[in-house]
Amino acid sequence: MATDWIAKLQERFLAERYSGSAAVRVLPAEESQLHASQVMKETRGATEVDGALRARGLAPMITRARAYLPFSRNTARVRMVCVIPYTSADPKSTLVGAVGVSEGEPVSGIVVELEQKLVTHVTAYDYIGGKLIEKSLSAPDLVR
Repeated sequence: MATDWIAKLQERFLAERYSGSAAVRVLPAEESQLHASQVMKETRGATEVDGALRARGLAPMITRARAYLPFSRNTARVRMVCVIPYTSADPKSTLVGAVGVSEGEPVSGIVVELEQKLVTHVTAYDYIGGKLIEKSLSAPDLVR
């Protein structure tokens, strides 16, 4: 295919061009917010993971989203990674969360339960095989 050799040529030039550059580029806040909104609409599992975090009383903070472009020197490719924090409207809530999206992959989420400044419980949400998978860990399980 014609696009195969073009892609290989682009990868070669990217690898040469960025060989001494930082491996991760942080996008500005405005671009991060745009990408966060877009990936939450288009990525597999976004609706399910978002729904699970909202069911716990958390809401996305798109205005605080951050996007990164890590560059792999081995593959000479850039991949968008976006992190969207979730927080509760209730100031007494002990929960915080986040959703992470890596370009081309399903969404993952996490909810952390805090007691003052100590983590007491973590719940991870993944979208695997078309299903939402929930895994809970208590604080002692995290340090094993």
